[in-house]
Amino acid sequence: MQTIIRTRAAKWLAWFLVSAIIVPYMRSGALAASQPEGIRPQNVVLFPLDKAAAVTKSQIVTELNTFLRQGLASCRKYSVIEYTERLPAIQRLVAMQPEKKSAISGPFSPDQAGIARAAALAETMSADLFLVGSVEKYTFADREGVAEVTATIQVVDAKTAKIVQTIAVTGRGTKPSATASVAELSIASEAVKDAGRKIVEQITGEEYRESQQPQTIPVVSKKSSKKSWIPLLLLSLAAGLLLGGLGGGGGGGNVTPDTETPPAPPF
Repeated sequence: MQTIIRTRAAKWLAWFLVSAIIVPYMRSGALAASQPEGIRPQNVVLFPLDKAAAVTKSQIVTELNTFLRQGLASCRKYSVIEYTERLPAIQRLVAMQPEKKSAISGPFSPDQAGIARAAALAETMSADLFLVGSVEKYTFADREGVAEVTATIQVVDAKTAKIVQTIAVTGRGTKPSATASVAELSIASEAVKDAGRKIVEQITGEEYRESQQPQTIPVVSKKSSKKSWIPLLLLSLAAGLLLGGLGGGGGGGNVTPDTETPPAPPF
């Protein structure tokens, strides 16, 4: 009698594991992979912006870089890669061609030399487009509490190194009222955001919204690779329990066969 109970329990546990693990796994994984993905987002490499000699506040350039990365990543049409010398593709390039080490450092100006240098690097990253640009001017009127940031961005086809779009904008930030006490950097940040919004809107052709969330790009790593074995491991466990349950009555003498059939999994 105990053997029958154990056999039934093993069968039910096995079917439960199969239903709970394999069905969702097939729906979200193997079956989903067979479905058409639609239009592939374009890979865009954002190179560090240059700045004119008159622009003394490097924080403005850093903030605009960050804004452009987040703004473009919010658009489903693009997968954004922020350029850094630590990218694996760049490290491999330097390892194979040490003479190019001097060419990988930013910033990258939006002139012919800067575009050519960025194009060679973007090619190693299988990019569709890349962006180079410069903060041309920054002014702040203390009395009026007005900051302005002027920037030029070149959108370039990574395959041909031809300029697709030239964008020149001026962002403006003002303090909320004439009597308000606001630090210059806070007003400058508003000017950066204004310039960034204009650039993102011209590139994407869409209205920029503050509530947009950057697109998350899944990264395959060794850790995630190990996790992919978990469903298979549990499936093996379920199969073992099922087979063990079916053959578990051999040592218990003559036992009435269990004729109960476990329920079919909800496929």
